[in-house]
Amino acid sequence: DEDEDEDGDEDGDDGHLFPVMVFFHGGDLTSGYSYVPGNIPSHLPGIVSVLANYRLNAFGYLALEELGGRDPRGVSGNYGLLDQLEALRWVQRNIRGFGGDPKRVTVWGQSSGGTSILAMLCSPAAKGLFAGALAMSPSPVLNATLRRASEFHHRPSDGFLARTPCWPHASAGVNGSGGGGNTTTALVRCLLSLSAGEIAAAVPEDWVFRQFFSLPTNRSKPVAAPLLIADGVTVPYTLDECLAREAVHRVPVVLGVLREEADLTPGDLVNGMGQPGAFSAWLSKRLAPWGGHLGPRALGLPGYARLPPQQAYARMAADIRLLCTNMALAGRLSQLLPSVYLYSVAKGPSSRFCGALAAMNGFAYCPKYAFHLWDLFAFSRDYFAAMFWGKWLSKEDIALGKRLGQDFREFVGTGRVRGWAPFSLNVSNTGCEGKADSDRRQRKLHPDQGSAGCHHREDPKCFQPEPSSSFTARPEDSGEKLLPEKGACTAHVDEDLPFQAVNLIGVSSEEESLSSHLPGPSEIAPMVIVSNYRVEECGFWDFLGMQNQAAIN
Repeated sequence: DEDEDEDGDEDGDDGHLFPVMVFFHGGDLTSGYSYVPGNIPSHLPGIVSVLANYRLNAFGYLALEELGGRDPRGVSGNYGLLDQLEALRWVQRNIRGFGGDPKRVTVWGQSSGGTSILAMLCSPAAKGLFAGALAMSPSPVLNATLRRASEFHHRPSDGFLARTPCWPHASAGVNGSGGGGNTTTALVRCLLSLSAGEIAAAVPEDWVFRQFFSLPTNRSKPVAAPLLIADGVTVPYTLDECLAREAVHRVPVVLGVLREEADLTPGDLVNGMGQPGAFSAWLSKRLAPWGGHLGPRALGLPGYARLPPQQAYARMAADIRLLCTNMALAGRLSQLLPSVYLYSVAKGPSSRFCGALAAMNGFAYCPKYAFHLWDLFAFSRDYFAAMFWGKWLSKEDIALGKRLGQDFREFVGTGRVRGWAPFSLNVSNTGCEGKADSDRRQRKLHPDQGSAGCHHREDPKCFQPEPSSSFTARPEDSGEKLLPEKGACTAHVDEDLPFQAVNLIGVSSEEESLSSHLPGPSEIAPMVIVSNYRVEECGFWDFLGMQNQAAIN
């Protein structure tokens, strides 16, 4: 039974209440659950933790225009998101009874749970339900509409409807767009008669996408099924349009990625390509749809040079799918929100992470680098290590998780992380077709509180980067020779604009040369990489037309 506190006064002063974290799990929006002990941050004192499950797969995300008439919203889809929002309403009504402060609720999620949080940021139905957002490995390409999703599920060969007994009614429609009245009525009646087993059996294999951890090979094929969508009501706009309309909720945000996300289940094993030139030649062949002989150029970029083939592969795929897109998202959010942080975990586990994870791919690969899920595993400590690894975390792994926990706790309590540099835009493009960028825009710094803007680094209303965040560009970092020669844009660091910062957590040995210009590097201290380094890699992939190759995971 719910013990609602309507007037907000029964449980005493807000000063005696604790901040709240509400967790939403990942799993492609097709599988998973939140209630496992490792997802309860019990090692963080003074935090009230809530774990919420939600409908998944076709039960949570099947979107068909024909079903809109059965929904009070007049649209269909995003049922799992509706469950998440209802969980947040429950928290607002009841969390005082558990010692939690309804005014200090942070939503956090990993993978598709993090992507769901991006949708919440643009959902009018989420207004007032949370005060902060922490998204771990989210995919910021939320561009599918109800029409697009409905057409996807009407595919005659491998769409959802084609795998059900209702296909004769669906195929009688007009281009999968709903058809006439009799056809629509018959289709809806048939769909409602299906058993849960029939619905589950009709889900195509491509709903659980594996391309996410591979290098893109096709310019036009969707990377993932359109499950979480802009339905026009619960999520009125695509993420791009939401940001353009400035329709995002004004709360502090943390975005997190890992340096080698794709190492969880890499699409290709290239670790045996140790001979000189072998990986470069393979890479050029793999990237052939975007132009010839790209292997040497890609491997010449500072973020990939001198890395073992498998690590370079995982980092490239992670950059294309997650890091570069999250950098772009952080840049746009930083113009609208009170504070935005982007962190990247650079240090992987102390030894290969085998056990249950090796069974997730067809070749029993054991992740070695900073793979997708690793920050959640380290943060959650021993439970996940025992469950997925079969052994306990090392002291170094625990130190990494403790570092994340301390920073997360500070963010949940205050909306800020003092040891991190807030993200903001500081780069302009020069050298585009040999001309200066004529569309260069000055960006605002981050207001400390409220909505008052600030326009200069010395403005006291603005967040100031820590002194250790300062950066002096090194000549070898310019990278002008490494970008495509024709039509290339090289990044320029403008000292008059604020820092563009990725807070690099756990600097590995491979990163030491790249971060040596930063004062006082330590193994588990948050490091700030500012400059052409990440800009250059992302500029390279964007130049090749891969900026839309991320996916909702």
